[in-house]
Amino acid sequence: APCIARVAQGTATMACTSPARLGKAPWLHALVDRVTERSSREVQQLREDPNATRWVELAVNGVCNSLGIVAALFVEGRLFTISNARVGAAIMAREGFEILVRKGVVPPKAASEALEVRIVECLLFGAGVYFQFFRGTRSIAGLLWSISWGSHHLPGTVRLILSPALVLETWLQTLVTAMRVGVAK
Repeated sequence: APCIARVAQGTATMACTSPARLGKAPWLHALVDRVTERSSREVQQLREDPNATRWVELAVNGVCNSLGIVAALFVEGRLFTISNARVGAAIMAREGFEILVRKGVVPPKAASEALEVRIVECLLFGAGVYFQFFRGTRSIAGLLWSISWGSHHLPGTVRLILSPALVLETWLQTLVTAMRVGVAK
């Protein structure tokens, strides 16, 4: 890779202009270069060594991949919660409608066509999202905290009652993550 030697603040540093390097995390490479500039001459020589440069590139790629996986898992966790609220609301609304039809409370018609079912479904979805993200928040900062780090934990007795469903949800999240990372197929 063509490198241009430059003198900055009395120390020799390397500014690599490799196309492969310019496309991958330039901010991380700039940070490594700044740290190298302020380091001893031995560290600067080590940074100029092609073998050490290869290891730095591997480390930068590893950090970037790890950050990408963390961001993907963060977004997936939030979308998983919203998806579960949506599916749960649809199931509860349809099944509730079917129970009311069997009891003779409402006239029989397709649950997918009933406006009342759609309204109840939207209300249940809103309640599910509220309880997952917004419950207990009193400010924008509290809302952001809840979305970022998760909502309040369930009381112990409720967790005990819901433990089979919670374990199943955890296993599903783990399986999806393993499949996305490439560990499981």
